[in-house]
Amino acid sequence: MILPIANTERDYVVLEVAGTDKLRQYLASLGIIKGKSLRIMSQGKTGTIILVNETRLALNYDIAKLITIA
Repeated sequence: MILPIANTERDYVVLEVAGTDKLRQYLASLGIIKGKSLRIMSQGKTGTIILVNETRLALNYDIAKLITIA
């Protein structure tokens, strides 16, 4: 499933990160890579707040929908 439709306060594993090479490299620098664990802290109409490597990140909907999780 894609990140914006997942339940909050649960741990997930990143299955795939779509988008341009530049965007994937940027997300990788933030710790969002295939196989990495993350927790969804909250969801809103315009974005998602996740916890990766003990760091909270805010992603807008257009970026969050490119991340596939399980």
